[in-house]
Amino acid sequence: MDPRLYRAATLGDVKLLKEIALENSQHPLLSLTPYKNTILHITVRLGHENFARESLQLCPSLYDLPNANRDTPLHIAARAGHFGLVKLLTDWYRENSKGDLEAGGESVDSGVWNLEKNSPLHEALRNKHQHAALHLLEFEPRQACFVNNVGESPLYLAARLGLLPVLQRIVKLSSNFSQQGPDGKTPLHAAVIWKRLRSVEVLLHHLPHLAQHSDTFGKTALHYAASKGFLRIVRLILQTDPSVAYITDNEGQLPLLMAAGSGRLLTIEVMLEFCQDPVDMLNTSGRNALHLAVENNKAQIVRALLNRPEHKKLINEPDHEGNTPLHLATQHRFYNIVKLLLAADGVDLTATNKDGLTALDISESDRRLVFRQIVIRRTLMRHGAARLRGDHRERVPFILNPLDHPNVDLKSMANTLSLVATLLATVTFAAAFTMPGGYKNDGPDEGMAVFVRSVALKVFVLSDTVAMCSSITVAFLLVWGMLGDPGFLRGIVGCCVKLLWMALFGTMITFMTGVYLVISKDSLWVAIVVCVMSCMVPFLVYYLFDAYSTSTPRMNKSHQNIRLRKRKLTEQSSDPI
Repeated sequence: MDPRLYRAATLGDVKLLKEIALENSQHPLLSLTPYKNTILHITVRLGHENFARESLQLCPSLYDLPNANRDTPLHIAARAGHFGLVKLLTDWYRENSKGDLEAGGESVDSGVWNLEKNSPLHEALRNKHQHAALHLLEFEPRQACFVNNVGESPLYLAARLGLLPVLQRIVKLSSNFSQQGPDGKTPLHAAVIWKRLRSVEVLLHHLPHLAQHSDTFGKTALHYAASKGFLRIVRLILQTDPSVAYITDNEGQLPLLMAAGSGRLLTIEVMLEFCQDPVDMLNTSGRNALHLAVENNKAQIVRALLNRPEHKKLINEPDHEGNTPLHLATQHRFYNIVKLLLAADGVDLTATNKDGLTALDISESDRRLVFRQIVIRRTLMRHGAARLRGDHRERVPFILNPLDHPNVDLKSMANTLSLVATLLATVTFAAAFTMPGGYKNDGPDEGMAVFVRSVALKVFVLSDTVAMCSSITVAFLLVWGMLGDPGFLRGIVGCCVKLLWMALFGTMITFMTGVYLVISKDSLWVAIVVCVMSCMVPFLVYYLFDAYSTSTPRMNKSHQNIRLRKRKLTEQSSDPI
């Protein structure tokens, strides 16, 4: 392409265009860039309407010349959203063409599509140019039948992007439009996934049969609405066709069960208004809504289902493996859900699964080093849970003490305890020679502690001595324990843990009495507050230990993926070659 011609198209210089056209006997306006763009492609992309009009008058064949991507100037104008140019090109076409866009039989002129099989209407919709899309529909309604390479029809794009006027215009075209979307999805799927409420209303009003359609994964629009918790959309779909609630996907999941597994309590309540016999709604594993809520640790859903009269019998329903909700909660170590199930009326503590195990048996067969399972076992026994009677199979002994676990790393634990003991010994040794209040500098008692006759100082010295002696004892024991056999080290570590508790509490009392001695005379209330806060430490330790040993850790997806990857690597390394 002549550089002057390219510059004229870029700047929209009509005068320069005419000069170039007059200078050449052959038609220079048909020259191309390396990407096969004509001057009309270039000027349309930049929005020069007058230049485009003059170009068409000088060279009418520029109208439908495609570039390397098979984009015509109309594709470019629709993609850029230049409504004036879209109207100019379509009006020019009406006046000068006899219908290049019309289909002959079942085939369509290839000039309508680019390499991605996008029509100008596709380009306008994908870039959210609503006015251009409406004009293109009026210009050629048959474009609503075209589907691009990724399976998107204009109706699907309008529903996904929430372009309501375009959507309404297409659905009024009788049956002359495509309802296709990628992966077998319909425009209703797109409107639900992208939460386009008004689009859902229009589609359900004009095309109610879309509610029954499933995608390649077997999911209807209600599946997506239920899993995402879109209450108003769920209600709209069920008001249109309540039978959709009983359609299962390829994995056998019902919309209600997906809502239960996702923790969508309000969605479940809305769906129960339309569902009959929700108790009998099971997935391919024979699990009902309560099973899935338990398995996904949705305590709020479990509580809500147990409070509904029609769902109370679900508490003892087994799945295909014979596991009741209590079995699953115990297996996954969901302590809070175990408490909810045990508090419900009618829970069967003697129910066994197909392996012949009760909930207590599952708890006692778990040898993983988890405090939650210990607490769950105690809770089950407190409520009278039973073991399997008459079973003579070898039972794995339940481990109450974590030090008895076969996978415990005693040497690592001993190193940690040794480090803590050394730090405590250093702190308490320094505290013994830094008496609160200092020492007397004159008189017969020179060199004596100022508060030597105070009860608080005596407590300070005694507690510091206990902490010092306990931590030093731990250090000595661990040195010898590391040289002994594993059985001896296990006993030493158990003893050192108890001694460290004494040292820690002795250090806390030392701190409390030292602060009290120094500030009680001038600020008694501050000294009292310090003492109260120090006395609360044991209770805080007990509370946090109980809370974190019974709670279920929440992991994000990256942590879960890491754990799954590690598990797969472990399984691969353990497989025989």
